[in-house]
Amino acid sequence: MPEVSIIMPNYDCADFIGEAIESILAQTWQDWELIIYDNSTDRSMEVIARYAAQDARIQVYHNAQREGVAIARNKAVRMATGNYVAFLDSDDLWYPQKLEVQMQYVHAQSIDICHSTYDVMTEEGNRIHTVVPPLVTTYEDMLKGERLSTATAVIRRSILRDCPVLPVLEDTAMWLRLLKSGYVAHAILTSLACYRLRRESLSSHKLYMARAFWRLLRDQEKINLPQRIFYFTCYGMTMLKKYAHILPDIFRWR
Repeated sequence: MPEVSIIMPNYDCADFIGEAIESILAQTWQDWELIIYDNSTDRSMEVIARYAAQDARIQVYHNAQREGVAIARNKAVRMATGNYVAFLDSDDLWYPQKLEVQMQYVHAQSIDICHSTYDVMTEEGNRIHTVVPPLVTTYEDMLKGERLSTATAVIRRSILRDCPVLPVLEDTAMWLRLLKSGYVAHAILTSLACYRLRRESLSSHKLYMARAFWRLLRDQEKINLPQRIFYFTCYGMTMLKKYAHILPDIFRWR
């Protein structure tokens, strides 16, 4: 039984998934299993199969029908056997010491949720920004728009059993449910992962995310209108502050 189950959903990321898998193979902490849940229609399975054939810790499940990242993650989590679960999207990557630093920390501090600072890179792999989270993130912080990077998270698997990942703003919905239950996310202020900023995630997608966050406050969290307006305003300010640093790079990149 591995200590860490790594969950990787994939949809048509053949150009990036090899680099993501290699960043896992390069980990200095080697007590892991990798569960790849693939819904791809491109050549991703050809890339994945080459790695799976070389390392028995890599498990691959393919479903030709696209189910969405939330369903893929939920199914993969149910297959996990590790004491902890970590998530890595197929277009992001980890730095080699990522799991070792975090596992030493969660064991020493006996905590349930650990995440970290991370870098942001362009689609071509150029690093343009570093995101530093607060040391502690609570439910109230999440309502105000503070975001936890799922790519940096290590979570005790037992607390995920009653917390399915929802299909709309799936990462934020999961974090809100966990933190509302009384758990607290602790951050390591060392950059341990790199998030790839894809072109498709810009402009109109950000507007979609804002609308989805409003619906999340209304429908899942059942927050009344005055508080919803307050939290949504905080969310907008947080997002503006986060992306203001990289807007010039994004426009040059585009």
